Amino acid sequence: MFGYITPVRNKLKEKDIETYKKYYCGLCHDLKRYGGFATHALSYDAVFLALLLSDLYDEPANEGKEKCMFRPVKEHAYISNRYTEYASAMQIILMYFKALDDEADEGKKSSFFEKAEKIMPQIRKSYERQFSSFEENMKILNRMEKEVEKNTNKLSLAFSAALREMFVYDENDFFADTLRLLGSSLARFIYIMDAYEDRKSDEKKGLFNPLKDESEDVILDMLLDAAASSAEYFERLPLDENINILRNIIYSGMWKNYDRVKKNDR
Repeated sequence: MFGYITPVRNKLKEKDIETYKKYYCGLCHDLKRYGGFATHALSYDAVFLALLLSDLYDEPANEGKEKCMFRPVKEHAYISNRYTEYASAMQIILMYFKALDDEADEGKKSSFFEKAEKIMPQIRKSYERQFSSFEENMKILNRMEKEVEKNTNKLSLAFSAALREMFVYDENDFFADTLRLLGSSLARFIYIMDAYEDRKSDEKKGLFNPLKDESEDVILDMLLDAAASSAEYFERLPLDENINILRNIIYSGMWKNYDRVKKNDR
């Protein structure tokens, strides 16, 4: 789901690329705890969250090696710790609600939804704060979209309210407020970018899109504002171990899809 918070690999050193791959594989490894189906929920956004929290709290990079269905011949290294486990759970929640929306739109349950539904009580019990915040604020956002709310900032703020708690592992931690602000800013960027990417296809299908009547300049200004806020709150965090990867994502990777959409629209 989403997948906008990604690195630009050709701007990373080889050791940073290897670290990123290990966290990516670590997320996949931890998702399998919920069943093989759960690996389909893997996204780059969750890898960013795992990298961020692992660095912020100096969590040891516990490495392992394994083969998997995607790389069945040769063992590959992965990093698994409490924050890759946490990020994998947050990704399952996101995909669960995405599947719930798809069911409402298409009138049928996906196989992912049917399987996720069985494990959701377990995940909700472990992460009630994050689950409830996302559920409640997504209801508000869905209602606003059904009422054809045209103020994109209001819509993006509703989405940011849904997502921000997922950036907070411990609500009593010193960095909790900064993480919420970072999560909110990234969520605003994601919401606007997602709407921008879908704008033309939504128009053809007659579907709601908050950016339908917005100019390219206005859209870019909104994205720049959300990206600048993300960078501001990101730089307040005392990061070091994964800082090159994380800065690559914050300052370059987030814009990859924007550049792609602009190029395709020419």
